[in-house]
Amino acid sequence: MNKSSRIELILDALNSPLGLLVEADSPESAKLLQNQLYSVMRDDPDLAGISLSISRTNPCQLLVMKNAQAGPDETHPAPAEG
Repeated sequence: MNKSSRIELILDALNSPLGLLVEADSPESAKLLQNQLYSVMRDDPDLAGISLSISRTNPCQLLVMKNAQAGPDETHPAPAEG
């Protein structure tokens, strides 16, 4: 996977409701992809907002998850005052 494909993967995760699940060929491939995505995110702060985790139940799966937002959104509105 080249750098532009890794950036596209991160952008797809950022534009999804929760993130993405990426299936790798092996646990080693999943770990390599995780490290490559960390490198891309380090180089471009605009791609922040993603957490990367190898699945505990399937080490061939990489979870590319959106971080929780600091403020309220449509699914978790702020409580009504009064």
